[in-house]
Amino acid sequence: MRDLMLLGAMLFIVPMALRNPFAAYMIWGWTAFMAVEEYMYGFMAGVRFNLIFALITLGLLLVNLKNNKIKWLGGRTSVLLLIWLAHGTLSAIFAYPDVPSNWLIYEKLVKVLVFVLVMPFLIYGRLRIHMFIVALCLGVSFHGLIEGLKYLNSGGAHHVQGLEKFGDNNLFAVMILMGLPLLVYLYFQSSNRWAKFAAISGAALTVAAVMGTHSRGGLVAMVLVVGWLIFTGRRRVRGLVIAGSLALLVLTFAPSSWLDRMDTIQTADQDASFLGRVEAWQISSAIALANPVLGGGFHALETPVVWGMFRGNTGLLGFLPSYDYSPVNFRAAHSAYFEVLGDRGIFGFILFLLILINVLLTASESKRLAKEIGPKMHWAVDLSNALSASAIAFIVGGGGVSIAYSEMFYVIVMLTEVLKHHILEVGESNTATIG
Repeated sequence: MRDLMLLGAMLFIVPMALRNPFAAYMIWGWTAFMAVEEYMYGFMAGVRFNLIFALITLGLLLVNLKNNKIKWLGGRTSVLLLIWLAHGTLSAIFAYPDVPSNWLIYEKLVKVLVFVLVMPFLIYGRLRIHMFIVALCLGVSFHGLIEGLKYLNSGGAHHVQGLEKFGDNNLFAVMILMGLPLLVYLYFQSSNRWAKFAAISGAALTVAAVMGTHSRGGLVAMVLVVGWLIFTGRRRVRGLVIAGSLALLVLTFAPSSWLDRMDTIQTADQDASFLGRVEAWQISSAIALANPVLGGGFHALETPVVWGMFRGNTGLLGFLPSYDYSPVNFRAAHSAYFEVLGDRGIFGFILFLLILINVLLTASESKRLAKEIGPKMHWAVDLSNALSASAIAFIVGGGGVSIAYSEMFYVIVMLTEVLKHHILEVGESNTATIG
């Protein structure tokens, strides 16, 4: 039944996408985060929806560029991401031999960066920015909606495992958390009561879904994101009320097993899981020291041969305790930062830090510029705060999960640049009018 319904929807969606590159791009983004194929079990399960709308968008974009109907509106962020892509290409080419995930992760990164580098061509102006955020939230929050409902319906017994496309429970928690601030933004910006209800319900169910992952890193990131939104927001009292309601939700539906799991945050440095991560971090930094410019290749750490080459080498983290995991011959980095160190070397790690700094700096610049224009740009101030909060979710949550190449993060990165460019255009227009 699902497959037939989707087939019927595609008969309308595809012609709509063929008529307009903006519409095609919106559907491209929605299918990427909705991960439609994860919910199909029949003849539509093997259809590459994302690829279909990507090709339609790129084809229409090339036609419109040739006819000078679309102009490039990129900036500092685009340059950084292009350098990041070029460096990643070299890292993949000169990776250690027989790294099984090298080209798979590189292909994922290329797809993500193509999507975001196209964004400045098609997402501009308040209406398109708002529509894109709605499409993004419809894709990302759908997973929070489904898993959150399962968690509440089970009385807290449901354990969210994540999705194949987005990773395990820990990666899944960080991914949906990056969408939480955008749902809060839509709640405050919507005038329709049903739209407000949908946004705040999506936010509440996202919180429930994060709880269902039992991710300690997800909890820490969620607390900091909510705190950031309240501290930077224009409606702090209402924000405190919403935060209090979410906290009540947590306390009401959290089973004792979840509370016991979260309580181990205080002693995380003593458990085997943490000590295993320390070993992975040490080896990742050792790979970076041996290959400072290009690293070992994408997820080289997860290759038994590479792991064996550097086993026992504490790298940059000799001051941390070591742990003998003799049965283990490879392990994930369990940190976006050490993931990049091992994959891309010290130079790649510096590039990664520059991207992180840039997204916060761009959001801060957007907020300042919007405030200078006046009340009509309050929506841009709110969106700047939401985007910086999403970045905080990645920065904090990424400390404990290998999520350096997450689609959602790079969308947030480019969206901050698009917003800044729009604010600058509004400011220039106001100046020209006054002049």
